[in-house]
Amino acid sequence: MAVVHQVIPGIRKAAIVMLLVGEELSSEVFKHLSEEEIEELSKEMAALGPVPSQLGEKVLDEFHQTSVAADYVTRGDIDYARRVLNRTLGAD
Repeated sequence: MAVVHQVIPGIRKAAIVMLLVGEELSSEVFKHLSEEEIEELSKEMAALGPVPSQLGEKVLDEFHQTSVAADYVTRGDIDYARRVLNRTLGAD
């Protein structure tokens, strides 16, 4: 059977991350969002339902890779960041 790679919207990924990091860390993140962003993210979180472990791992891994790449961008190593993002998101 062929593996199907589904495209997950950013808001859905954010909701999954919030679910996985727990209430305390999610509330800290919410403190940095606008009211509109909080409303949109809260609606997505409420609509999530159960998240399969494989999907949660995939989203957390992408979040981690993006965070690492952002850290290297601030250090001036743009080539490394580009490679990490290409590896995570594809060359498109």
